[in-house]
Amino acid sequence: MLDQDALEKLAEPLRKLGKFLGVEPMDWVLGGGEDYSLLATFPSTATLPEGFTAVGSVCAGLPGVTAAPQSPANVGWDHFADKDHR
Repeated sequence: MLDQDALEKLAEPLRKLGKFLGVEPMDWVLGGGEDYSLLATFPSTATLPEGFTAVGSVCAGLPGVTAAPQSPANVGWDHFADKDHR
């Protein structure tokens, strides 16, 4: 499950640019970039390596990625459908 407060901290430096461009910074946080370099999982007892930021946790029994227990995060590019989910 994604941690809303942690995501907001990541979006904060982008707010001024987002306002100027008319873009919601959270869309960049959730759907932008090269995901393979931004996402990794570690045991809950691990110390995160320098440069990593915890943005959520793995929850057994929840399907997919959720921003809240009831709502799946569905943003970004769908490589199989050739469309943007924003």
